[in-house]
Amino acid sequence: MNPRKIELRVGQVCSMIGTLLTGREINELLGIEKESYHSKYTLSDVRALRLKLKMPASVKCPFTIAIHSRSAGAGKTTLAANLGASFAWKGMRTLLIDGDSCGELSTAVHVDIFDRRNVNIVDVMREKVTLERATQHIYTDGMLNIISSTPSLSIAEVHMSLSHNPLTEFKDWLVNNSDYLCEQYDVIIIDTNSYPTHLTYNLLMGADLIVNTIRFSSHSLLESNAVREFYTVSEKYEDVIFPPSIYIANGVQAALSNTETILRGLSEQHAGQLCDVVVPLHAMRKATEKFSGIIAEKEPGSYVAQCFFSIADCISKRYFI
Repeated sequence: MNPRKIELRVGQVCSMIGTLLTGREINELLGIEKESYHSKYTLSDVRALRLKLKMPASVKCPFTIAIHSRSAGAGKTTLAANLGASFAWKGMRTLLIDGDSCGELSTAVHVDIFDRRNVNIVDVMREKVTLERATQHIYTDGMLNIISSTPSLSIAEVHMSLSHNPLTEFKDWLVNNSDYLCEQYDVIIIDTNSYPTHLTYNLLMGADLIVNTIRFSSHSLLESNAVREFYTVSEKYEDVIFPPSIYIANGVQAALSNTETILRGLSEQHAGQLCDVVVPLHAMRKATEKFSGIIAEKEPGSYVAQCFFSIADCISKRYFI
């Protein structure tokens, strides 16, 4: 794949860092001699500004987020792609990991999973290939990279389950490679399989935070309760411990007569865990359109893009310093 170059104007930079600056002030902070108000800035420049303004990237480096759902079509992959990009646009070096053998996250960011040069996360965990070799650049400055899925990932999942490998394999891999990961990334976003495979357990347990996507409908309360029961039952019978969770309501329909009741029910069901940002139905439809990819690349100022930027801000305020 050919990495894409992202360039931002002054107003967009200010929006990403949440601080109002002039073009001259930005250039001074970055050590750029020219004083043009029409300068274009890279995502690396946004990161440099964050550091200059003493805005830490995360609680610990890198902060690992697993995106999960218990049903297809809940918007899990769409959220993973756009949330990862949102962190990158806000100046945080981000690594995407496609942990779903369907490879939809890889496809969403325009990576061909059938490219024979590609390797998956299990290959990396088993040290069949180096982490550096496994990552592909989505953006030219390395602010957004990916370890893609491959057709062999489903086979690797079966082998992991049959060989009874430890459920902490991914977590151990993160610890063993912490020096390199901390040097290269601020945030890791993982797209997981909806099915409770051995790999799924590994990826969920290795995260610092699980973001559960709930498809908004009259069945949302039952669906979200099933997610909660999945963690409870798994911890009881699989002897595992999961990290903290938050829940995001996707596809909220304001026109439904019981919308307010459903949202109130989700809030009560997951007290303190429901994300303040809900994604409207039209925004999800726009983001999941065929070949839409990362919505911020096409319409950074759109309401749809702002939804994902807001979710990134919500997570940052709750879990980042």
